[in-house]
Amino acid sequence: MISVYAEKELDQNGFKNLQLIEDSFKEGKVKIAIKYYHEIPTKNIKSNPIILFELFKGLFESKIENSIISSIFNMIKKSDIKINSDIGYFLMVGFLWNDGLKYAERILQEMMELKIIPPAHAFILLMRSYWKNEMINKSEKLLELIKFINIREYSYYLRLLLIYYNKKKDKDGIYKWINELMKFTDEDFKIRNFPVLMLSYGILGKLSNTLELWEELNEKYSGEVLSSAISVLLDQIGIYGDITTLKKHWKLFINDSNDKYILNLNHFNSYIEALCRFKAFDEAIK
Repeated sequence: MISVYAEKELDQNGFKNLQLIEDSFKEGKVKIAIKYYHEIPTKNIKSNPIILFELFKGLFESKIENSIISSIFNMIKKSDIKINSDIGYFLMVGFLWNDGLKYAERILQEMMELKIIPPAHAFILLMRSYWKNEMINKSEKLLELIKFINIREYSYYLRLLLIYYNKKKDKDGIYKWINELMKFTDEDFKIRNFPVLMLSYGILGKLSNTLELWEELNEKYSGEVLSSAISVLLDQIGIYGDITTLKKHWKLFINDSNDKYILNLNHFNSYIEALCRFKAFDEAIK
């Protein structure tokens, strides 16, 4: 359905063309919709983001081949029609949704060459697609591009990459990026990054580093902020530590009289699992 916004933004001719394109897609007449687009009389209307959005939305929803959509896009570019950030983003999302990773990559490359920065979410989708397809080298190259563009977003994506390596227990990947994430000392970054880093150090067998990061967080914060860090701490002590260290920290949490720690079921499960790893089954069932 054509939006009220479109009615306001387009002149009479533009709105008429938009309606013809939309109606053709609804009727399953993809070639007719494309024909109507090419017959639009002025470049100004053809390059309107609302018109372009409707055209590519219809093409992707019709599930036609990505190569055809790409060729239509190339024809539009040859007409000297400029693609803005929003349309570029939509094309990337559409190609990824249509299993067209290489076409999404081309759109990003062309946008960067034109110095057009797509919305941040485009990078998330592209990186997830790389992870899904085990294209780790490409995800790391994308991360380097993100670093060049925006340092705050870079920290976010870097954390996601380390989470990925943590799940895979990929020590080489963790070694490669852990020090990079440690460079971010802003307090907001610490709250989000430290639990990930604590787990990374645990996987590397560096429990002392995990404990150091925990102590730094514990000294400055309280409440829900510490929740994920507590779970990681108990898990890593259970795997790489000893029962004395485990009990020492658990006692600290349980005997908290100042409501510094907010324990939940996950924390109790982590503690019980850790006890079981130490074969302290009697204590685990108390």
